[in-house]
Amino acid sequence: MDSGAVIGAGTDSPVASHDPWLNVYGFATRDTKSAGIQGPQHRISIAEALRCYTVGSAAILGQDKFLGSLEVGKAADFICLDRDPLSASPEEVRAMVVRSTIVGGRRVFAAGD
Repeated sequence: MDSGAVIGAGTDSPVASHDPWLNVYGFATRDTKSAGIQGPQHRISIAEALRCYTVGSAAILGQDKFLGSLEVGKAADFICLDRDPLSASPEEVRAMVVRSTIVGGRRVFAAGD
């Protein structure tokens, strides 16, 4: 990241949890379930982790003209959360709940439906 490399993020499900919030927590803390904190000098901010999941992954796929950020002309896919991840602690991010999901400008999921 410091060298300017494009970095994407995802999950290794079913090998590991598919929960992206657990992974964002891991990026920000370098905490692991089985071995504790590993490589704390490689921590990145929650904002940087979210950028890896969105803009970075779209760029790696060669889809950054169509995906990865909310801009005119791009797919209107996004989620609404129970809190602001940029003002949350890593522990709060770990417990994030998706309230709704919008794909192609249409709501496809709403909590409680």
